[in-house]
Amino acid sequence: QRFILDEAGLTVEVEITNADARPAPAGVGLHPYFHRGDDARLTMAADRVWLSDETLIPRALVPASELADWSQGEALSDAPFVDNAYEDWDGRARVDGAGGGATLTAPGVRRAHVYAPKDADCVCVEPVTPRPDALNAPEAEAAGLAARAPPGPTSTSTHFGRRRPTSGSCGRLPAPAGRLRRRRPASAPQCRLGDGAAAAGRRAQIHGGVQARR
Repeated sequence: QRFILDEAGLTVEVEITNADARPAPAGVGLHPYFHRGDDARLTMAADRVWLSDETLIPRALVPASELADWSQGEALSDAPFVDNAYEDWDGRARVDGAGGGATLTAPGVRRAHVYAPKDADCVCVEPVTPRPDALNAPEAEAAGLAARAPPGPTSTSTHFGRRRPTSGSCGRLPAPAGRLRRRRPASAPQCRLGDGAAAAGRRAQIHGGVQARR
């Protein structure tokens, strides 16, 4: 894992190398959380989504409109609870609001898992190569796991930057990197794993993708 910080933002490179003499399945993904304001919208074009059972195991692949279709920019406050993997993604996503926002680009990645809790101040858009429960997928299904022969690596490179607030917004400065979340009443909804990624990324702009390291 390598971190590169420059004026454009933060780049995170992750590489998996099979050190065994036999091929092994491999999948790569990142799980960034982003701060979202009351007016935040998610724009993401993906044709299909996995519906899951009570154990969160995907059971049926259906048109995105049967759960939440983000292709035209859906207000997160109006969307249902989502914790589902999308297929046929075009590799781009955007979270927008008056206070700024984030973009995500993952060339070559065809899946994204969206976690959008209700009445919370964060959303997670995860570019991932395999679908959930890929190890148990039917043999005929392209589940996204690569049979990585040694010593071939599997790698991702993700860039975190920052978008400016839109014209007319208050333009408040982002939270300091060391402050993971603001104080709130104990009864308020909490994002799983916290929203530390959003604070550390300072309402990040992300450009990610799967690429082989030369």
